[in-house]
Amino acid sequence: MLAAGQVAGREIAPQFLAALIEAIGDETFGARLLHCLNDLCGAEHCAVLHVSFDEMAGLAFASVRPIGRGQRQFASYTNGWWRRDPMMRAATAQLDRQSTGVVRCHISDVRDASFVEQVYEPTRICDRVLLCSRNESGVFGLSLLRSHEVGQFTANAFASIKRNVPLLLALVEKHGAIMARRLGSANPLTSLPHIEQCIASARSPLKRREAEVCARLLYGVSAAGIAADLEIGEETVTTYRKRAYSRLGIASRHELLIWYLDLWHTRH
Repeated sequence: MLAAGQVAGREIAPQFLAALIEAIGDETFGARLLHCLNDLCGAEHCAVLHVSFDEMAGLAFASVRPIGRGQRQFASYTNGWWRRDPMMRAATAQLDRQSTGVVRCHISDVRDASFVEQVYEPTRICDRVLLCSRNESGVFGLSLLRSHEVGQFTANAFASIKRNVPLLLALVEKHGAIMARRLGSANPLTSLPHIEQCIASARSPLKRREAEVCARLLYGVSAAGIAADLEIGEETVTTYRKRAYSRLGIASRHELLIWYLDLWHTRH
């Protein structure tokens, strides 16, 4: 029985669950997941995350709005801002005591003004719920967000999220496992996120910015293109490239390619 004032929440509707299961391992997973979560709790944005060897990879992102600005926020978060995320720290701390972590935060309570400005303000996020689990490959996260335009998650919406935590995280972990296997059988240079994930997951000696520059060099992006993508100067790109080559003991892009292919085959 429910305690006085306690809200039961509801389960995921079968039609949404069926469509989501069908999309596991597919590029449509993020959109199907958001469709499901929007019906369940009114989430406007969702992100699927994976942390391994102190590096984060974004496995999926979807938004009910034009995706450009939200996608840039997501990329900024996974490229480093997540390290300052108090919700991620709190959720992973829960995993030391239990199988899943569930953290909710009203954005007005976050004290890190720079973090709020960079991660939440561009799409006016006001409320967020983060679900986490851990297996042998690392920590998986599912982030659900709502904006000021629609307001915070209601008590019933939050209860519905909590009721479905094990199922949602199981789907997220399965999607991550299939994506990892697919990466193993794919061309190692056809996806920039996969190149970045491979470099990050191998505990290479490269610093974050050096790894980002090297990944784009491997993907075939010019120095000018890298500068525009990372919002840094071309001279800075050259500096990171030289530092990366020095750390790896190489002297050319050809040697970088040999190093990466050896790394990729070792990991897969």
